Amino acid sequence: MLRTLPRRKMLRYCLADIAKGLFNGMIGNYL
Repeated sequence: MLRTLPRRKMLRYCLADIAKGLFNGMIGNYL
């Protein structure tokens, strides 16, 4: 399934995952 996905979609998912991790990290620091 991963090979059939376009690179743009995979890149978008990777960036979203990284952004989510950073966002959760920031929230954890503030709490």
